[in-house]
Amino acid sequence: MFLDARNLPPDAVVETDVCIVGGGAAGIVLARELCGQPFRVALLEAGGLDAASAEPALHEGEIVGIPYYPLDRARLRYFGGSTNHWGGWSRPLDPLDFESRPWIPHSGWPIARRDLDPYYERANEACGLGPCRYDFASWEAALARAGRRAPRFDPARLRDLIFHVIADERLRFGETFGPELRAASNLDVYLHASALEIETDDAGGSVRAVRFAGPGGKRFRVAAKQFVLASGGLEIPRILLLSNRSRPNGLGNDHDLVGRFFQEHPHLRSGLALFRRPWRFATARPVRIGSSLVVECLGVPPELQRSERLPNIGIRLLPVIGEWLAEVRASGLGKSAGLLLRDWRQVAFAVSRKFLRFPSGDVSYGLKYRHYAVHYTWEQIPDAASRVRLSAQRDALGQQRLQLDWRMGSPDRDAFLAAQRIVQEAIEGPGLGAVGDACEKEEWETVLRESEEWIDEIVVRRNNQHLATLVPFEEARERPLIGSYHHLGTTKMSDDPKRGVVDRHARVHGVENLSIAGGSVFPTGGISNPTLTILALAIRLGDRIKDRMAGRAGD
Repeated sequence: MFLDARNLPPDAVVETDVCIVGGGAAGIVLARELCGQPFRVALLEAGGLDAASAEPALHEGEIVGIPYYPLDRARLRYFGGSTNHWGGWSRPLDPLDFESRPWIPHSGWPIARRDLDPYYERANEACGLGPCRYDFASWEAALARAGRRAPRFDPARLRDLIFHVIADERLRFGETFGPELRAASNLDVYLHASALEIETDDAGGSVRAVRFAGPGGKRFRVAAKQFVLASGGLEIPRILLLSNRSRPNGLGNDHDLVGRFFQEHPHLRSGLALFRRPWRFATARPVRIGSSLVVECLGVPPELQRSERLPNIGIRLLPVIGEWLAEVRASGLGKSAGLLLRDWRQVAFAVSRKFLRFPSGDVSYGLKYRHYAVHYTWEQIPDAASRVRLSAQRDALGQQRLQLDWRMGSPDRDAFLAAQRIVQEAIEGPGLGAVGDACEKEEWETVLRESEEWIDEIVVRRNNQHLATLVPFEEARERPLIGSYHHLGTTKMSDDPKRGVVDRHARVHGVENLSIAGGSVFPTGGISNPTLTILALAIRLGDRIKDRMAGRAGD
């Protein structure tokens, strides 16, 4: 049942068994796992059912470190959370990502990749991603049949990776799973319920209730046996820090770890790869293969990460749209009767009818390119000084706002420079082409000018080829880095309370009935988009809660 918390009487007390705070990816999938169980579940979402109901001002905050997106734009405050604006790219973390690596400070999860494998299977199924196969070999022949024609790089320098992409009809979790949650007899979803504070016993060792407020400031409480925070890597540390009545530093913060180790997936598009012959890479857009949408990425092999003491690094080669425009112009489509070139829908349709030769559903796989922009992303090195704090500013509900102090040190910049070198060696070493800034200024100016003349900029954005963001190869050493809206690490996982906020089961150290679901528990981030791992951890936590409610958990 879906309920509007604004209709509750003042100071109401909602009694339930399991209280989930946050209606984004983690909270929704966790609630789905608990549907049909012999206990009551309440899922509380700060916003309503759509963007019109959101109150982004309640997510505003200060930025005092590396420039970052405004915090009210980096999160979506309505049912479905960030799944309402994500692209659905999905991939498990690599086995090495879970290991303690001497060259990566603070690395090492208390669990291994094999511990999550069965939950990745279930997360994959929930998202409708088709077979849970992420090794490139499983897809290589099908990608070739679908038009992928790419050079074989030295596997000791660059490896082929596969991402799955959630189909549009399952992409928005609020819409996808809403009917299922609405029909569950043991679940209530409360909308317009902003978490204010976690109430505990006098010692702070057990949670009694969570206090909430509606948009008008009306207060109410939810009392339960088990509590889960699932409101994202920024709001979770915020509510822990705000809950400081029994523990002055905040819950789970006896060792000053809550909010620390904030990590992102920094990325930068830099340099132009010019190949001697045209190729079709599958690193730009998904390819439909059977029941799956897959897209390729390049990565640095684990052995090279070890030998060169590097974090995980991902590379995509994105075709230069100038060549795409040249194909359109040469085809004579611009002279087709009734075709208005400023209407991107008509251009895309006409080009796809003219050039599509492969069952990928994307025009880019019917064409070959010689020019590619090189896009880099990498695993941020954990840094305790990169953190979230409470600000002196307050929101409309009287709560202290967030202050984000995002930091990256020289090892992060070194990782990017190493990635540039590896790509350059992989392409230039065997004579496949060149990477750098040669003729780049003229190339990009021409591309951007033609883009403006031929097609509205939205075409460029929709094809994930917004070239205005490209940074010249040599200038990239000093350019500010860009984040990915991935808020990781702020309540990191460790079996040692002095090194982490939650244990291997995602339970907050020192608080017997409080757990966390989301990317904030990641000790390190790898290069995979985090949502599939967030879902796997949420499903794993769901099994744990079932055991706890049945008296079977031995922790």
